[in-house]
Amino acid sequence: MKVRFTLLQVPKDKLQMIIRTRQFLDLCKKAGYKCISIDMKTELIPHTLHWPFDANGSVFGYPEICPNDWPPIWGITRQIGIDDGAGNSHQHQIKRDMLMSGVYQLKNRKWIKIN
Repeated sequence: MKVRFTLLQVPKDKLQMIIRTRQFLDLCKKAGYKCISIDMKTELIPHTLHWPFDANGSVFGYPEICPNDWPPIWGITRQIGIDDGAGNSHQHQIKRDMLMSGVYQLKNRKWIKIN
């Protein structure tokens, strides 16, 4: 069963998170990522399983692509104003409560939240 909300039913801060998450995912798709994890470790992104820290406050991208020797996810977090510190290979720290946590997979050119 799908649940739909009208804009009036969603608190303003949550609505901003939804909008920002959509913007983030759209930029990730343009960069070539097929799977994105926000605040979570997942088997779909193998390098998250070896991440020695808590995944909260991090975004991870897959596949590992590096045009110009920089993971695109770094620039994407900066572009939308959510970066908060350092990054590693296809991981970047983000400000908490800025994006909707979950694992998102690109299927038929649309992001599907799978976890």
